[in-house]
Amino acid sequence: MKFVVVLVAPEHPHNVGFCARAMRANNVEELRIVWPRKKQISAKSWVTAHGAAEILDSAQIFSSLKAALHDTQAAVAFSRRFHDTPVPHASLPNLNDLWQGNWHKIALVLGRESQGLSSAELNLCSWQCEIPMPGKISLNLGQALSVVLYEIAREQKNILDGKSEKAVPAMASYTELESLLNFLQENLPDPEKRPPWNEIALRQWLHRLNPSSKEVRALFGVFRGWLGIKARTTKKHCDSNKSQKNI
Repeated sequence: MKFVVVLVAPEHPHNVGFCARAMRANNVEELRIVWPRKKQISAKSWVTAHGAAEILDSAQIFSSLKAALHDTQAAVAFSRRFHDTPVPHASLPNLNDLWQGNWHKIALVLGRESQGLSSAELNLCSWQCEIPMPGKISLNLGQALSVVLYEIAREQKNILDGKSEKAVPAMASYTELESLLNFLQENLPDPEKRPPWNEIALRQWLHRLNPSSKEVRALFGVFRGWLGIKARTTKKHCDSNKSQKNI
């Protein structure tokens, strides 16, 4: 199991560097940044990324959070405030209890310094996680990521090294799950009668199900047969993830 850090629209270049340094200290190598206009990392970020320049050098820039999550199997959204959403809520001390599935890659998603993650962004994730703090004060972005990575490493000694004693099946990526979700949204009857939270509820069900790639293809077959749709019309959904190379 490996972790990828996703920063959504970070506003201060120095914080990007601090996050890279926290990642290096905890042996997490992959950094992704979501900037709608796909701007470049500022030179100021390298000033605070002591010993972690290569993480910034290899960081990927995405135009949307959904694109940044394309090859992950699960995502944890971190927020200092609880959002009223179907996305399950966890507290940081209980974070390690979430790792029950055989995921290859889990995204740790942190939002902008001034506003955090929007409800729409949080609804794309598998869980929302709160870092409990007394009062109304919140941690700096780099500090928050350091605390999160330490908590993961505290009980999961081998996770951050990508080590596992189990043979792990090829779990479905985020893109594969979204393809199945889009297929259901397009083909379920009476779309005008479906409440707006249906998409969020279906996404959460798929994340809890944690299917393999093979099982997603099987689900396509089940729903296709149920809806009376020929295989050729859904092949584009099954194969769409192969052509989506992020950025």
